[in-house]
Amino acid sequence: MRRHLIWFRNDLRTTDHRALSAIAASDDEVLPVMIIPPHVYGTTSFGLRRVGRFRARFLVETLSELDANLARIGARLLVTTGDPARVIADLCARYTVTDLWAEDAAGTEEAADLKRVEVEITRLGSPPRVHRTYATTLLHPDDLPFPADKVPFVFSDFRRAVERSWCVRPAAPPPTDGSIRAPAQWPPEPGWTDAARDGVPTVEELSGSRPTDDPRAVMRWRGGERAAAERLGGWVWERDAIARYKETRNGLVGADYSSKLSPWLANGALSARVVYEEIRRYEALRVRNESTYWMVFELLWRDYFVLVARRFGGRLFARSGPRGVDRPWRADADAFTRWCTGRTGNDFVDANMREIAATGYMSNRGRQNVASYLAHDLQLDWRMGAEYFESELIDYDPASNYGNWTYVAGVGTDPRQDRVFKPDLQAARYDADGAYRALWHE
Repeated sequence: MRRHLIWFRNDLRTTDHRALSAIAASDDEVLPVMIIPPHVYGTTSFGLRRVGRFRARFLVETLSELDANLARIGARLLVTTGDPARVIADLCARYTVTDLWAEDAAGTEEAADLKRVEVEITRLGSPPRVHRTYATTLLHPDDLPFPADKVPFVFSDFRRAVERSWCVRPAAPPPTDGSIRAPAQWPPEPGWTDAARDGVPTVEELSGSRPTDDPRAVMRWRGGERAAAERLGGWVWERDAIARYKETRNGLVGADYSSKLSPWLANGALSARVVYEEIRRYEALRVRNESTYWMVFELLWRDYFVLVARRFGGRLFARSGPRGVDRPWRADADAFTRWCTGRTGNDFVDANMREIAATGYMSNRGRQNVASYLAHDLQLDWRMGAEYFESELIDYDPASNYGNWTYVAGVGTDPRQDRVFKPDLQAARYDADGAYRALWHE
């Protein structure tokens, strides 16, 4: 009999989970664990909280449901706060773990955590075998037409290459009730180690405050697989909103102009492969058009930025970005505060900034405009804006966030370095009646 420790990271689900699928219905034992590392409680380089109140609540809800789902199929989730290397090494020694499963997450901190875990467990007498999984992307790295660390610099080149040799692996079904089992005395009793503190942290512990739901918000996101499935099914099948997505995707008001699946995709409560299969099923049963293609196109953008993060590593988070362009950015605290609080004097930018502060969300059209305004109009260090998004966005993930910010700021992979969004023209085009600006008027 083997004993598997599953280290949950940004794969907080039971459906389409490679490790659970591989182990289910075997005689092996499973130890599911989620470790919240110390840097999550920290601050960014510009002094912002790493996790804001809306994302903190979404994570706590997700972890609570994941624990319930795992308990139903046979094993409770251990949630602990501490150094992943020490926690996992202690668990492997305590339970004689033979196999360690971990998502190979994009991002420098995530990669460093996994590397330190691998180093630490080699010090054990019988180190477990490590299985790296790829839970975030639609495409598996082994199925790409180029090495994963050699992604084409320009997105259109990437898209054409993968669409010429398309391969999406099927999503794995969720394990059935009782199909996995844990060792006796799992999870360990409180205080089992001095390396960590057990239990799901509160929203206040993670973010310093509790969110208040604003009635103007496009929707109330709830963490977990069930809410993700309900949103996917409702948007695709009940309201056929996917069939109009290409025409509505630049919307600003309302819940259905876009899928709003990004928060669940970001923490892995929803798999990109599950979304892809629903799109293909919808195309087979109802309609296939430019809008359904455009949803797949958006999933490819997510994959692309994950691969960009792997290719460039720390350069994605550096001032000069992947392109290595060092511009004379300013660090004006007053101008940054006015941008954050929606007091720049530009009504379209300010409306978007008030929305994110009040809800933890902003449309893609809004994100492009406020990012361009900070970098090009205010000429502030783009990383200030990226870190603010990291703190506030409910759907934050490092690859997409920093990939998009470097792109807009002209230091990333945009082949046009001079791309600038003019918010007055954008408002006239996408908010011609002023409804969005009126909604978020101070």
